[in-house]
Amino acid sequence: MLRRVLTVVLLTAAMPLLAEERTSGPDPAAADPWFGTFSIIAWDPETQELGVATQSRAFGAGAAVPYAIPGVGAVATQAAANRLYGPKAVALLRQGLSPAEVVRRITDEDGGRDRRQVAVIDTQGRTGIYTGRHVIDRNSDPNDPIHLGGYAGHLTGPHYVAIGNTLASEDVVRGIARGYEQAKGSMGERLMAALEGGQAAGGDTRGMQSGGILVVRPLPDGSTSTVERIIDIRVDDAKEPFVELRRLLNITTGVPGRMTTQSEALAKAGKFAEAIAEQEKALAINPHSDRLLYALAQRRAQAGEFLRALGPLGEALAMHPAMKTQAAEDPAFEQMRGLAEFQRMVAATPARDSGGQGEPPATVDPWFGTFSIAAFDPATGEFGVATQSRAFGAGAAVPYAVAGVGAVATQASANRQYGPKAIALLQQGVAPAEIVTRISDEDEGRDSRQLIVVDATGRTGVFTGKGVSERNAARGAFAGYAAGPNYAAAGNTLAGEAVVKAMAQAYERGTGTLADRLMDALDAGQAAGGDTRGMQSGGILVVRPIPPGADSTNERIVDIRVDDARDPFVELRRLLQITQGAPARHTTRAEALSKAGRHAEAIAEQKKAIAIQPHHDRWLYALAQRYVQAGEYGAALEPLTEALAMHPNLRGQLAADPVFAPMQPFVEFQRLTVPR
Repeated sequence: MLRRVLTVVLLTAAMPLLAEERTSGPDPAAADPWFGTFSIIAWDPETQELGVATQSRAFGAGAAVPYAIPGVGAVATQAAANRLYGPKAVALLRQGLSPAEVVRRITDEDGGRDRRQVAVIDTQGRTGIYTGRHVIDRNSDPNDPIHLGGYAGHLTGPHYVAIGNTLASEDVVRGIARGYEQAKGSMGERLMAALEGGQAAGGDTRGMQSGGILVVRPLPDGSTSTVERIIDIRVDDAKEPFVELRRLLNITTGVPGRMTTQSEALAKAGKFAEAIAEQEKALAINPHSDRLLYALAQRRAQAGEFLRALGPLGEALAMHPAMKTQAAEDPAFEQMRGLAEFQRMVAATPARDSGGQGEPPATVDPWFGTFSIAAFDPATGEFGVATQSRAFGAGAAVPYAVAGVGAVATQASANRQYGPKAIALLQQGVAPAEIVTRISDEDEGRDSRQLIVVDATGRTGVFTGKGVSERNAARGAFAGYAAGPNYAAAGNTLAGEAVVKAMAQAYERGTGTLADRLMDALDAGQAAGGDTRGMQSGGILVVRPIPPGADSTNERIVDIRVDDARDPFVELRRLLQITQGAPARHTTRAEALSKAGRHAEAIAEQKKAIAIQPHHDRWLYALAQRYVQAGEYGAALEPLTEALAMHPNLRGQLAADPVFAPMQPFVEFQRLTVPR
């Protein structure tokens, strides 16, 4: 909170400088980020699955647009997204209202409805759709100073709705529908095909940035599963979100694992070249997976390519040192044990990570090996959870928080039902310590669980199952927690107790927002040794009650995820800086410096924004402006070309921008302004 106050003070102090002549280029701080999104919502009567998929030229659309509850319905809220529409719509569906009635009810009571777009579907396949009149105005009025052009509307089909705004044309929603109807396979595959169909038809006129796919399914009677969200993947900020979303979907649906199984079978049949090729396909989908690298090393060793096996094996062991013991004993590497380089790689072997000699890494339970912190900030009323794991998509499984109620982190063999159950008990006034006891007592799988609960008085409850403790002790790893006023940090498969202690110290000593302190705690935990298996995913969720009378529609003030990355800490820190507006602040400061004639400093400041978000057209456009104002016309061409490639509709704006008037005579500049 202090950081936000200081930011306001600094910007206010700069206002006399900023109040001078403004450029006519894109104003990254002023442009409404939620215009320009296309989505699909669907229900599958055969599987009873509900799904939502979205793509937007806005940050974190996957956190804002989709909402779905199994057995009830799904919602996509976009344009100037009202994030309260999801919970409200589902509550009304549960009362028996039709989707059309639900949409009418939630928009009638929303003063900002003219800027909204929403679609709802229920488990009868009925739909309700609304596009506010100012969404259409904004997409059609060329006199609008922030006009982006394009189409806003929807198309319905059997058990689905394709919907969007600021689109290249009506063909986009047709492409979404066609992609969904023609695709085969799972709901996730069909939703992905729908997004790809929309993009192929022109997509968002502003370009691409983020996306997400959410698919939910009721738990079958008698099932031991705790997962209703069978697909929950997000790309919060990327130059090519479709490519990354497809990759994440392939990982979620087990494509690399199936390829690895096929590769192993080919190797056993003596078809080594085919086995290696198949394993390389798996690695292309998940290039920083230690398990896939390890398997490629096995295939090459089995083919007699001992020296070529060293590369992927070295990478795998660097990511996951606990596999050194396994590699030293693995029969696949029998003929490599005399190589000095192999001996060096497996030297100083840590405790065994998995149970049996030669047991392949893929058998390790993916949810063991996570550290998290859940906290309450009494000064702001914020609840937050931050997590990191050597498992795919921990940010989708671990954190759960409701404004004004509490925060939950469920990990180890995560029981995803713990979040809603704990929140319901907190709303009844049950203490966190009692909640963890009550929830775990009724769960037959409790021995493999770990749980943190924090309430609005700052009380905490922590549970670590007996099996988690025993398994960690057998490995020489640590499972446990450290707690303090208003927070608890817990983890398993950790390098030692120092990990949770470091998290606690960093959180207590941290300054800035709750999200900053949570991020600091994760960084400190990793610096103290972290997860013995390495890194893969993470997330931060912070919620805050909406003040009475406020115009906000968002309680989730920070909701960022990294589902799969070689270094999730670096990416999570970057996403947090974007969420907190760091690139926009650098851009505002750069503009002020430029107007003051301090051009070298202005350029350096703008480059700081691009360092955080290198594929953002607005920051690149602003850098080109700074170069022109400094008289460096040639240097302006490269970032300007990149910006226009990402967001072609900027060409019209560029031609009228007075900042670029000195470049009008240049042929290279004239080419950039030609419509394409």
